[in-house]
Amino acid sequence: MTILVKALARLNAVQLVARCLFIEERLTDNTAFPTLTPTLVEIAAKREALQLAITEAADGGRTATAKREQRKRELKEILDQLAG
Repeated sequence: MTILVKALARLNAVQLVARCLFIEERLTDNTAFPTLTPTLVEIAAKREALQLAITEAADGGRTATAKREQRKRELKEILDQLAG
């Protein structure tokens, strides 16, 4: 049985994006994981939303920072679903 190891708890937003990219790369065309829920497209969309929020929060604005943290939670949630 093949399992996914998450190890996401202590990652900041930038590290989470990097981990997600790694996961996406490893799961693309991986025969050990033929059917994924959520799909890689859904995961990529959440990652891209977080990347945009990171860029928008670079100036330190409260609203943008809150949005970044929300996107971070959403990406962690979808990766948790993927790991089961």
